[in-house]
Amino acid sequence: MSQSDDFDADFGKIMPLLQDAEPCYIVIRLESVGALGDEFALLSYVPDGSKVQKRTLYASSRDSLKRSLGSSYFVNEMHGSSKSDFTLESWHYHLKQSNMSHAEKQKTLLTSSEQSAKSEVRLSSAETSTV
Repeated sequence: MSQSDDFDADFGKIMPLLQDAEPCYIVIRLESVGALGDEFALLSYVPDGSKVQKRTLYASSRDSLKRSLGSSYFVNEMHGSSKSDFTLESWHYHLKQSNMSHAEKQKTLLTSSEQSAKSEVRLSSAETSTV
């Protein structure tokens, strides 16, 4: 696929290339440049409808592919099992999630009522320990 100067537009060209039952790897050059030069992301599309043998092959060969291309150039990975996992919105969400700390990720998984209950437990514990 040819590349333009518009990363978002180029990323949008990925989804139409994906086939329903055919796994594939997609290597994308990112807009960032690291100490070694251009940085890349490896996208792994392994649809649920693909044959078990192909899913196993793709899962087991991902690291070998990265090593053969130069692992240090890959700064991000994204995996998906449906075409909709590879929208630009999904990519931005993935980047946001991969840049969050573990505590921030846990917080996004809790509902607001769970977060309130957790805060109340902490507050109650703090009051008990000071008495």
